[in-house]
Amino acid sequence: MMQGECIREMTVDIPSALEGLTSIDHRATALLRREHEAILGAFREYHDASRGAREAIGQQIAVLIEIHDRVERAVVYPALAPYYGPLIRAFLTEHDQISSCVAIICDSRNSAADVSASVDRLEHLARDHIGREESSLLAPVERDQPGLNARLYASIVAEKERLAGVVDDLESRS
Repeated sequence: MMQGECIREMTVDIPSALEGLTSIDHRATALLRREHEAILGAFREYHDASRGAREAIGQQIAVLIEIHDRVERAVVYPALAPYYGPLIRAFLTEHDQISSCVAIICDSRNSAADVSASVDRLEHLARDHIGREESSLLAPVERDQPGLNARLYASIVAEKERLAGVVDDLESRS
């Protein structure tokens, strides 16, 4: 399954998935941290859920991560690459590994055991990535690039709105 397929294949309400993922102070780093919290919270919900509810929560996790990945690839990483190029390249490699887990979760042909194993691997990869990204990238951006941090916020919000519109358009064609 190609990157982005999960969003098209799922019946998750994208605007609801994005709801509340804003930042009062309009800093990109604060917004990204809120998204990280939502993703990690979804993993906790997954582990606390009954076996029957886990599939839907796993798909919700996949959508949250896929949206986050698209925004970082389209907006955040290109804007920060001139300042943090080697770090961005390393994070893109991590995103590729994370995307491979998301693809397994979204592919309905995979067994429940394969999906469960992928959710576990995805959680491990996501936790490691989030920790590195917050300490090695977001903290330096807050310290060294306050103007860029503020400008990036609007670009992130616009990309999320664009993604929500794309999903609405795809759903209307189905």
